[in-house]
Amino acid sequence: QNPNYIDIKFNVRIYCSNGVHIIGEVQFLLQRMAEFKVKAHKYYNIMRKKEYFSNLKQVSLIKNNSDKQLMVAAKSGDHKATLDILIKKQVRTLTDLQRIHILNSALTQVYKHGHIKTLKVFLSLCANATEIDALLSRKVDSNDQNQNGAIIATKYGRLT
Repeated sequence: QNPNYIDIKFNVRIYCSNGVHIIGEVQFLLQRMAEFKVKAHKYYNIMRKKEYFSNLKQVSLIKNNSDKQLMVAAKSGDHKATLDILIKKQVRTLTDLQRIHILNSALTQVYKHGHIKTLKVFLSLCANATEIDALLSRKVDSNDQNQNGAIIATKYGRLT
């Protein structure tokens, strides 16, 4: 016979005299299930540690790769992180910016998600109106075809 796992859980709230509420769980188990949980918990801990180190490895790969950091910052619209990354990469001018090989992909994310403050970080590297026009009309990556930022932003309803 192959028994299935079963337990009964109650969520409880304890009201303290100082106004603080403590929320907890009371769990009722059959004796055999309680014994099994104690044994299985060791394996669960091993799996959690393996998952933790796998995630840590991926985080460290992103943390050590400024291009990946720039993509994450652009997609999330984190203009402060974008500025920090560009400073670390010693990007001071539009020419420096254009040397970043993921620039088109980063700009695409900014346009698709309507991250105006992040776009302003990129535009702040432009010395004059001609450079601003060049950056704004730059052909950037898109799923369908190379289009400029204004077209992508309009397509995704991001320009008002």
